Amino acid sequence: EILTQLERHKKSPIGVDLAVRVNGIIALSTIFKYAKTPIEGENLKRAFALYKQFLNDDQVIMKVRALQGLPYLGPKAVEAIDDVIKLVHYKGTWEVRKEAIQTLTVLAPAADGKGPPDKKAMIALRLHADYKEGETSYLVRMTAFQGIAMLAQDKVPPELYKALVDPSEQVRLTGLRAIAAVAVALDNKKLLKD
Repeated sequence: EILTQLERHKKSPIGVDLAVRVNGIIALSTIFKYAKTPIEGENLKRAFALYKQFLNDDQVIMKVRALQGLPYLGPKAVEAIDDVIKLVHYKGTWEVRKEAIQTLTVLAPAADGKGPPDKKAMIALRLHADYKEGETSYLVRMTAFQGIAMLAQDKVPPELYKALVDPSEQVRLTGLRAIAAVAVALDNKKLLKD
């Protein structure tokens, strides 16, 4: 029923009220998050189409809620990675960029968990971590540095050291924490191998 009501937005000339769309996508996200067994088939396909539609909605809150819920669709969500990257570069408001970076960090790892993360995703993260590239929001830069750290594989990413010269004290502290966390994680990996 939720899918049917949200699908009316695209079909109806007047659309569906924003509050209904926002609460509908939140309800879908909750259902997907807490489902005892993965939701598959036609319902997953319909939900995915709605998330993609709402990632491109005119309303910022719809973009944000769609970004927040997209990872709960499971492996299917990776198919929307280009839409998410587009929102990482969104000029309208920093909130969308921050949420897009968080979602991108979840979607970027290789499917097998062993290969490198998505190249386009890493480029977007690096770009928005660097204040010299024009990212004005320190919160977005912090989130980008955290994402880079989470996607680190076999060494401390050199981009994390850029955080140490950021004009924002909060970003510099995030950089220090990220470098320390990656170093500890890599040391633990090495100990497990030995």
